[in-house]
Amino acid sequence: MDRETAQKILNATSRIDGILGELDLISWSIDDEAESKNLRRGIAACMTVVYEKVTREIALIYPDLHPDFPNGDWPGGSSKGKSA
Repeated sequence: MDRETAQKILNATSRIDGILGELDLISWSIDDEAESKNLRRGIAACMTVVYEKVTREIALIYPDLHPDFPNGDWPGGSSKGKSA
């Protein structure tokens, strides 16, 4: 995957994170505690999949694109992104 495509994908996952965060906030307003917790579990599962299957996979190639390690020192990454 080229760097430009990777960046576009990560920009989209950032928007997904915002929407999932919004859903989490809304879930706290559900009166039924079991329903609220169950919904938050589903939201957390979505967040996990997006991170593990998209963000992390891209960061393995381009560590400097990892949103939490913009200087490229993500411990799980390669050096490919630094020279690309």
